[in-house]
Amino acid sequence: MTDWLPMPLSRRWLAALGVVYVLLVAYSVLYAGTLLLGVLGPLVAAASLYLLWRFLVLVRSFERVAGE
Repeated sequence: MTDWLPMPLSRRWLAALGVVYVLLVAYSVLYAGTLLLGVLGPLVAAASLYLLWRFLVLVRSFERVAGE
């Protein structure tokens, strides 16, 4: 039953994305002098899309279980 579930992000990819985000925030605070909206906006958008995607996967799994 798990063969149709999408693969989650590996810890390596999550760590790499976290490091890149921390570097962007550090740059915006140290060099630009302010927390840029361009740094926070994409993070919020990506997190929202990821949560929506996981919710849709959950609903789809409920539909498959109910159909069996």
